[in-house]
Amino acid sequence: MTVQLPAGNGGALSAALARFGHAGEGLPSPETIRARKEELAADIQKRLSEGSEALSQQHSRQLEQLQSLMSQQKTRFKLALDGQVKSEEYALSQQYNEQLMRLQQTAQAKRADLEKQATNLVLEFQQKKLHEEFLVQQRDIQKQHQEAQQRLTDELRKLYNGNPPESMNGTSTPQLPGGMGMLPQLLRRPSLEAPM
Repeated sequence: MTVQLPAGNGGALSAALARFGHAGEGLPSPETIRARKEELAADIQKRLSEGSEALSQQHSRQLEQLQSLMSQQKTRFKLALDGQVKSEEYALSQQYNEQLMRLQQTAQAKRADLEKQATNLVLEFQQKKLHEEFLVQQRDIQKQHQEAQQRLTDELRKLYNGNPPESMNGTSTPQLPGGMGMLPQLLRRPSLEAPM
């Protein structure tokens, strides 16, 4: 059963009829319209599903490409960062080694200077000690010499009964080689010689 088309608004109605597949004159019945609508709705749903699936697949591919690109960029960035870190580590190690070498050289120079000063002080102390010992020995020798001279003078005075010869009236005791003074001459005096 068909119904005649009303006058006016023919353009929109013609488009609707064409979409519903009605090419004859008049309007299709409601049953025909519902059946065609269900077909068209199913087609729309099918296209929606296919479009959604296509978009999902495209989105997945784009995400994979993005992840791959990010992974590549991360790899390149990591390599570049590792290279930069290694370069900075090398620079820091070189700086550390140079500073350590200068520090060790400074310490070595200070130790050498300290050793030199200590050695000089020890030598100075030893020289001073030797000089003091030499002076003490000289004083002892001089004292022993003076004591020996005094004993010799006292012995001579005793031999001459307190009247020493004129050569002994001076301020110093007459000396002969060997430090014996007048003793050899006295030994040759008749009064000191043994009886024949």
